[in-house]
Amino acid sequence: EDKMSNSAKKEGKTAQVIAEFYTKKFLEDLAKLNIKKPEIIEKATSHINDYIKVIETLLEKGYAYQAGGNIYFDISKMPNYYQLSGRTEENQKIAVRDDVTHDLYKKNPYDFVLWFTKSKFEDQEQKWDSPWGVGYPGWHIECSAMGQKYLGEQFDIHTGGIDLIPTHHENEIAQSKGACGKIPANYWMHGEYLLIDGGKMSKSLGNVYLLNDIIKRGYDPLVYRMFTYTGSYRNKINFTWEGIEANSKALIKLREGYQKHLNGGENVSCEIINEFEEKFHKAINDDL
Repeated sequence: EDKMSNSAKKEGKTAQVIAEFYTKKFLEDLAKLNIKKPEIIEKATSHINDYIKVIETLLEKGYAYQAGGNIYFDISKMPNYYQLSGRTEENQKIAVRDDVTHDLYKKNPYDFVLWFTKSKFEDQEQKWDSPWGVGYPGWHIECSAMGQKYLGEQFDIHTGGIDLIPTHHENEIAQSKGACGKIPANYWMHGEYLLIDGGKMSKSLGNVYLLNDIIKRGYDPLVYRMFTYTGSYRNKINFTWEGIEANSKALIKLREGYQKHLNGGENVSCEIINEFEEKFHKAINDDL
């Protein structure tokens, strides 16, 4: 399902209004968590012409084809397509999803769409003109095009959730390699899932928490940030209110220790501070 269109219909709003609402909330939460904003914040919908240019390049180089009104990426033309996930064609077939086989225009069931003029969403709200007809971009092309535009053909670190390794990031690599001959990033680092009380977070279970829910319970929003530092980004982390309480106490203790040091009560020598700072930078530069 197209979640954006569904939300817009339910609330009687446009997809753009929904997107603007959540963008505003996201930026507000960044500020509450004292997280620096990126130098560049751009909307995917502002770069349609950039996607079209990359798709045209892929068509010219033979990595893409047109069928049934859509433009598809031909994964058979990309050697080592499964390099990021380590999957194979064989174990892909075992785990085949129903929706993969429904598109009869694909040469290969795992080819993916670069541009839609025909899709299962009949009333897609946001559409744009293209050389192939009125439609909208596929789910992966924006990352390749925007990455090249703002970071260059190759940059250092690419992050994302672990669920993006198969399909999304693999497709991004294929598009970028096809268009400019380079893997877009040198390092791919993926964050594991956030669990809630040992299980999945979901609206149906009623265990979806927002930053404001933590604030309403009287906690400083930085307590949540402190909580996220209790584990490596590559390991699942389990949210519990007991954990939030424990990290609230830890944050208070950290701040008290810092104030004592500033006031000269428990002054720590520059040598010790420098030693810990060096250890910190060594660890963080080794793996985020």
